[in-house]
Amino acid sequence: ACHDKTVLEGVLWGFAALCKGPDGGVVSDVEMSRMCSQAFCNLTGTYSKEIIGSTSCVKMLFMLTGSDDYYTKLYSSRALLNILSQLREEDKEEEMIACQAAKPLYNMCASDDPSVNGLCLLGFCIISQFKAAREEMRSIEVMKQVDFDVVLSDPELSYTYAATICNLLMEGVSEQVIGGGVVSNLMLLSRSKEFRTVMVVARGIY
Repeated sequence: ACHDKTVLEGVLWGFAALCKGPDGGVVSDVEMSRMCSQAFCNLTGTYSKEIIGSTSCVKMLFMLTGSDDYYTKLYSSRALLNILSQLREEDKEEEMIACQAAKPLYNMCASDDPSVNGLCLLGFCIISQFKAAREEMRSIEVMKQVDFDVVLSDPELSYTYAATICNLLMEGVSEQVIGGGVVSNLMLLSRSKEFRTVMVVARGIY
């Protein structure tokens, strides 16, 4: 009920405005940015569609994922993943959000925190289902940014990594996708005990 009231009265959009600093970036007040990112995290589970429809909320969420504060980055990364999971391929505006998410996700991968890196990889897998996003991902060579140690730490992430590469190769083989040790990584994953991971690796190599 409290969350319903928050959305209906536009408080969340107020959070987005409060977190905007005078330079147009994220406000320097860490407590404020944490509060805003946690609100996004809590509400995107139920109200992703409403937030997707707000350009200011989506833009602020992208900016919050680039915060130097650990909790702000973690909460906003979770919120971003919630948003991305609700995007529809047939909706051109939502496809554009997927495309715009590529760079924030790329920057998130620079984090030293395995949790953030895992969320980043899951986000890559989701947006790689959108053609426009795949083009953007290839242009900035996103897979070279992924920490492969994080990939190997979890069978789910191993599958996600392989599936993302497979999606990125849909338009053809490109050095932007398979460079930087990606082929070696795929060969290593081909020896996985997870059948679905082996299958998607085989599909990607083929």
